[in-house]
Amino acid sequence: MGLININAKASYLCSDHNVVSDYKADPLVFHGSTPARLCAEMLGAMEIVARQAATISLPLFIFQGSADRIVDPAGAPMLYAAVSSVDKTLKIYPGLLHEIHNEPDRAILFQDLEGWLQAHLP
Repeated sequence: MGLININAKASYLCSDHNVVSDYKADPLVFHGSTPARLCAEMLGAMEIVARQAATISLPLFIFQGSADRIVDPAGAPMLYAAVSSVDKTLKIYPGLLHEIHNEPDRAILFQDLEGWLQAHLP
């Protein structure tokens, strides 16, 4: 799985400038350097997910923005291929950045998610 760029520019989050401005102004968002320990723990967690992905057998909906510069978009298809779920869906949204739920074109994501959830209700 790809390395997460946790020191990314705020503009990598979303193409909506208001979302980026709100993120930059949020006093609860940490804007300092990322501690080495956090990076090591995140890499360790990614390795665990990679090793244990085949144990995931529940229905799964994976979505990813193709223009994400924080998380490598290649990770979503890798996870999709690795899980053992028979009922799994992978959607890559062209041109969308990391916070696809905040992107101006987010309506299609929410339509897809709602359709997926509706199809899985009893």
